[in-house]
Formats: sequence, C-alpha cells, structure tokens
Amino acid sequence: IGPPLDLVFAIRRDWPELTALLDKGIAAISAAERLRIKDRYYREMEWRLVQVTVPLTDAERVWIEAHPRIAMGIDAGWQPLIINNSDGRVTGIEADFLARINALTGLNLHIEQGVWKDIVERAKRKEIDGLLALTHQKEREPYFLFSDPTYSTYRNVFARKGDLSVYRDMASLAGKRVGYQAGNAPEEKLLKKYPQVSAVAKAENADLLDALLQGEIDAVLSGNDFIYLLR
Repeated sequence: IGPPLDLVFAIRRDWPELTALLDKGIAAISAAERLRIKDRYYREMEWRLVQVTVPLTDAERVWIEAHPRIAMGIDAGWQPLIINNSDGRVTGIEADFLARINALTGLNLHIEQGVWKDIVERAKRKEIDGLLALTHQKEREPYFLFSDPTYSTYRNVFARKGDLSVYRDMASLAGKRVGYQAGNAPEEKLLKKYPQVSAVAKAENADLLDALLQGEIDAVLSGNDFIYLLR
C-alpha cells in the first residue's frame, strides 16, 4: 500500500553526535550488504560480513568514550526485525545492523524491548536514547533526530484467505474494521485519510493476528514484519 517507506533510527535531539556516528556506520554498509542483512531473515540467505571500519574524528572518539552504553528501543514482537531466541540470544535485522555499526564505529548500541507505544514514550522522556525501525515523521521532529535510512519497506493489507481477492487496496476496505499497531505513525496517518474505514488499534502484532483470526477485525494494515507471524 503506497510508496516504499525508508526505515531509520531516531535519536534524542540533544545527541547530534550519535546521529553523525550512525550515519557514518550506515554509509559504510554497502547497498548489497544491507540487502543481505534483510534477506538473511526474509529469504534465509547465508552471508559473510566484509571487514570495514570508518574513520572517526578525535571529538567523535571522545564522545563515544563518554557514552559507553546507548539504549535503542524496539517493539519486542517485530520479528524478524528483532528475534528473541530460546537460548537467550537476540538476533534479527535490527540486531544485525546494530552489531555491524558497533563493529564499524566502536559504539556500544544495545537493544531495549517492549510494547512500541510505551517504547516511543520512554524515548521521548529520554529514558532510552533512540528508536529502531521507524520512519521519519514530521510530528516526531520535536523529540528526535533521524539517521540516514538503512533500508525500505512497504505497508501491506493482510486479510483472511477468503477475503484476499476483495481487499486489494484501502478503498476496498470502506466500512470494514482494519487493525493496526498503536503508535505506528505511518499506519495512523494513512488510516486518517480514509475516514470510512473503522480503525482498530492493538498493542502488538500478535494481538492483531488473533483479532483477525477470530473475526474481530476484517483486515490488518502493517509492515513486512507481520508476514513473519504467518510462517
């Protein structure tokens, strides 16, 4: 649904140094390698990282030393962006990007997980330092700086099997109940353009899937991470 959305990192507004460091790390990851990071989870491809480092200024090195641990937030249910394995390891697209940027820059970015709406509010209060896998929205600018994009994704409409041929776009959802994850700005903004659609907010993707299967909603508006629940 609509044009591709560039996913970025959001950083507290008083840390422009971190924004510049993240952009350096992102720039050092080639387009091909970015696709390999994403495709490792969407297409289960095997890949090897190219050993690269990025040049840092003395001021950037001092800033890194002064900020030894940086918390970046994400929704715990956004597989494969973040995957909590049974052995305690945390993997996924965003985890791999952070590990790569850490190796390239010397940063110590780590992941804080929770419910997205709560994670966003924590970041606004500077209880954590930034956010992962979100889009650059104007209404977020008072709170965050934004990195360069890491990769692009799309919004999709998900429906029960018998309805797939009916719900092909937003216009076809007029009069229907469409679920979305609370706090997801692109979905909220898109749904406001279609007042004839009954928007139903849920806290997590798993709640959306349950509501769809139980007939509580007719369709789900979400990103590619929702596909991972359907495997």
